[in-house]
Amino acid sequence: MFKLASLLLLLPVIYAHVRVDVTTRDGQDVGAVGSSVRTVTEADMKTFGLTEEVLRKSVWSYLGAVPDNVFYKSPTLFGDLYKTLNWEPVKMMMTPINTSILSVAMEPTLVMTKHLFNNKTEDLDIKTDVHQTFVNTVSATWDKEGELGVEKIRHGFDFDTAMDHSYFSFVSKMGEDFERSWPMTLHTEVQVTLKPDQHVIAEVYATKRTAIMRVDFETTLTGTVAINFDKEYKGHRFWSLDINTLLLSDGLNRSMHFSEVLELVHFTEASLVIKDANTHELLSKTAVHFH
Repeated sequence: MFKLASLLLLLPVIYAHVRVDVTTRDGQDVGAVGSSVRTVTEADMKTFGLTEEVLRKSVWSYLGAVPDNVFYKSPTLFGDLYKTLNWEPVKMMMTPINTSILSVAMEPTLVMTKHLFNNKTEDLDIKTDVHQTFVNTVSATWDKEGELGVEKIRHGFDFDTAMDHSYFSFVSKMGEDFERSWPMTLHTEVQVTLKPDQHVIAEVYATKRTAIMRVDFETTLTGTVAINFDKEYKGHRFWSLDINTLLLSDGLNRSMHFSEVLELVHFTEASLVIKDANTHELLSKTAVHFH
């Protein structure tokens, strides 16, 4: 029986991008892993409210002096301070901090019906193919505090039950709503012997599972702000201050939060049911595999 029962959140592991994994191996795990670290973009800094004017003000709040120049990454004036002085530029880390299952619904669904007749006066052996394509879908909507530079998230969906196994993955951009789909095919053969004037119905059922999940992300900044005073301040012209020290000194946000809500619709546990059309007697029920 399908269920999403537990949460697996592994941190901190550094990947080229964050991975959100949905795994239904005997109804077990949903998880998000990894962190993504990169040098900030101008869009990132604006989302954190860090304009040049704000950075200069933050330096004044911390040091008590207004710098002539502030930089948060290469290149800079004066021969690129980050490279020549081996300073760390400001970087942004995006990390999944929580994964929750909002709801799971399972609904037996009739997906195909086929009528078989015997209009003869003697028993009739009927053999026919049943072929049906199912479309699984996943969609996402975002709740976000601002816009960040392009960040990639890999989504992977691994469905492994007693009857079927399928896997689907893709890469999306953080903050962008999307919808993806992938097909699965059911193909089986119906063999039945009908009595004279007998009418039977062949029905294909599958369990439609709808899971709604939420992944919460936190973005934080690390690294240093490079500072220049045209006239030396306390014996030094070039200074390096930790970005979080400046944020804290001026009461600015040190983290931003974003949430992705995923809705997954998946078909599994298909069966072929044959019953008498007049008496509704169940003649057979057979499990059918997807391909």
